[in-house]
Amino acid sequence: MNWENEYFTRFSLIYYYPAVFTIALSSIITPSNYTSGGKLDPKQASYDVIYYDLAFTVIPEKKYLKAKSNAKIRILSSIDSLKLNLVNNYIVDEIKINNQISSFQHFGDILQIKLPDNITGMIETSIVYEGQPPVAPNPPWDGGFTWAYDSKGKPWIGMTSANEGGKIFFPCKDHPSDRADSASISITIPKGLSAASNGKLVDIQHTDSSSTFYWKTNYPIANYNINFSIGNFYKYERPFISIKNNQMPIIFYTLEENKDKAEFHVDMAMNMISSHEKYFGEYPFISEKFGLVETPYLGMEHQTINAYGNEFKYTKLGENLFDWLLLHELGHEWWGNKVKSKDWSDYWIHEGICTYADALYHREVTGEKGYHKKMSNLKNGIRNLNPIIPKRNASTDEVYQGDIYNKGSYLMHSLRFIMGDRKFFKALKEFATLDSFIYDNFVSESVFTKHFSFVGRQDLSSFIYMILYTTNLPKAIVTEVDSGKYKIEIHRLSIKFPIEIQTDKRIFRKIIGKKPIFMRSKTKPIIDPNNWYLWDRDFPTDS
Repeated sequence: MNWENEYFTRFSLIYYYPAVFTIALSSIITPSNYTSGGKLDPKQASYDVIYYDLAFTVIPEKKYLKAKSNAKIRILSSIDSLKLNLVNNYIVDEIKINNQISSFQHFGDILQIKLPDNITGMIETSIVYEGQPPVAPNPPWDGGFTWAYDSKGKPWIGMTSANEGGKIFFPCKDHPSDRADSASISITIPKGLSAASNGKLVDIQHTDSSSTFYWKTNYPIANYNINFSIGNFYKYERPFISIKNNQMPIIFYTLEENKDKAEFHVDMAMNMISSHEKYFGEYPFISEKFGLVETPYLGMEHQTINAYGNEFKYTKLGENLFDWLLLHELGHEWWGNKVKSKDWSDYWIHEGICTYADALYHREVTGEKGYHKKMSNLKNGIRNLNPIIPKRNASTDEVYQGDIYNKGSYLMHSLRFIMGDRKFFKALKEFATLDSFIYDNFVSESVFTKHFSFVGRQDLSSFIYMILYTTNLPKAIVTEVDSGKYKIEIHRLSIKFPIEIQTDKRIFRKIIGKKPIFMRSKTKPIIDPNNWYLWDRDFPTDS
């Protein structure tokens, strides 16, 4: 099993990052069953977080966090208390509402804050807290803090919360349907270290013993995408000119010991961004940066500061060196960070389309042959044991599986064939660029289906439903009814769709529905020889 398949098949093999000297002490608290999402609590549906201003003081030698969270929150309907999520690892010292001390309860990872009577409109909260953050037992899949050291013995600290949610390090409305319009993050750390975070670095202040890094993003951002990494970093920076002729910096915070690798790595990133812009439009956060930071765990798509921990293990793609992790996390800047779902049931939109973006990069570099080879590899990783969407209003634990990557990407591959390149790529780019789908807005399976059906000028709903909500797949039956004459039937399809059929003469493209078609061939026809679809024959069962 190669590195890439390990990343996409979490449940078949747990991946342990080998080069990290992580201190694992039994006294340090580790996450147990943290999850995120699910059905939104009515009390939390009554407000909207507009802005987070987060200040963290990180004490590496104690693996300890002191923090203050200020937030601007819009009250949407009458409530007598504010319900936030914050794990019970932390001691909450003080809470203020509109600069007035407020009473609160902190139990079961829920922070319940008393509000003044009849309060409406915009309020400001201030929460002071401290404690030992959860430690990540298997980052990035099982998140928390990773307390490590580089080869020189200097602190190297990372943090992940994609499946657990932002509550493991700051009080928040921990639900994918709520994203702050903007956020400020400051990180105070021992002098001599650096802190990389979201958006733009707006200031650095030093004392005799510490440094504080002030970051600000003006784009909507998910709780789990708010992030920082700490280390003895070397900063490598290059300008990038976008497809719309806008300039932004590409910044790579790599460990000092790896600074000689930064230039080539950024070269690869620039090529990848240019390829993605062709399919999905301009890089989404062009007024801030594309950032990378070397981390003591494999990787994660934190907005404008992608985590990179693949140890510069390059493979070959065509004639060029290639880093699959760099490509995949970059793709999330479009799929997951710009285009996003408000229900983890649609996690596949983040991961499946992003994985398909990986295949499109293979297409750009190695042509259609390389694209089909990549799709074949993804197909081999599909298990099809459970539906990609098991239910609506799902939590991360209920939906996270390898098939949201691989089977989700194969849905896109099949739609490309059904719709044809012109319509498909038009629909794909519009899905990543039209205002109704991006930034402040959310998408879902139903939004996706309506859009692709509209652009494709055909009802794709039953096919998409089958792939996402069931484990059923089309079944092809080829029967010889006379010498050299074959009946071809496709079961489990309620629409007409195109199919390739290979006879002894050549490959034919036919439209088939509920009624069978007949073809002549000296040999038994092969259905879908180029593997545009998933078939039940691909996943045999014992029954």
